[in-house]
Amino acid sequence: MDPRYYIGNRDRRTERLWLSRRSAQYGLQARPKVLGYGGYLGQTGDRLLPGPGQIATTPTAGAWYQVKKGDTYWAISKSAYGSDNVKAGLYTINDSSWNSYISKGKKGWETYQISGLQATPDYVAGTRAPKGAGHDYPTIWIPPLSGGEPEDILQTIPIPSDPIVPAPVQGPPGPMGPMGPMGPMGPAGEPDSEAIKKAINSYLAANPPSAGPPGPMGPMGPMGPMGPAGEPDSEAIKKAINSYLAANPPSAGPPGPMGPAGPMGPAGPMGPAGANTAASSASNGMWALPFFALIASLQS
Repeated sequence: MDPRYYIGNRDRRTERLWLSRRSAQYGLQARPKVLGYGGYLGQTGDRLLPGPGQIATTPTAGAWYQVKKGDTYWAISKSAYGSDNVKAGLYTINDSSWNSYISKGKKGWETYQISGLQATPDYVAGTRAPKGAGHDYPTIWIPPLSGGEPEDILQTIPIPSDPIVPAPVQGPPGPMGPMGPMGPMGPAGEPDSEAIKKAINSYLAANPPSAGPPGPMGPMGPMGPMGPAGEPDSEAIKKAINSYLAANPPSAGPPGPMGPAGPMGPAGPMGPAGANTAASSASNGMWALPFFALIASLQS
């Protein structure tokens, strides 16, 4: 704690009039003589500050308490005074004149429709330095439920003229606060092929496709290469010959040589008799001469 926040009063005894802020039951009364209590520079009047070991680790009536991150005055009152005295305890803490250096507001006190002590990290621990003097949560005085300020209840601790202030020790981190609102979405990145493949696989794993009706037939693909020739049958050979001859009709060539005479055929029916028998006979016999001559030429 910075020693600038103390004023040594060991050589003076003060006796002042003071008025409790909590209720009129204290009235206007004389403050007892106090030896060596300090106060924050610039504050009106001197107030007793907590000495070593005088700040309770848990909210306790009749002791100082260092507010921690996440504390509420409702929870502090419940811990110090019990469940049946939460509201009365809240008013007692809020009305303590020692706590008057802490800023007040409506937040957290809406149910009671009054301005109450606020818990923000803007103070110097263990002092009554005003809001904005540091980065600690405020130190509060928790009076007994019947009321009372620390100068009236606690024994005073003489402060040496050159106080030795221990170096501050950072306490353990408080509980995590609530998550803040989500920020605006950044611009979409450029997915690579691996990211696209992974996204598709993840989607298909979560949403397996179901077989739908067959779609329309697609266009015919290109013709494949010709396969090896098969074994032709007689019908295919005949068809091929006819197709070739139809496309390439044969042209007439020169006549070939006369072939050999065939065997004689059977005799034909007898013709009608002629008018001249002798002449007919002679003429009828003449026809054979050239025939026999033809045969003889073929045999030679």
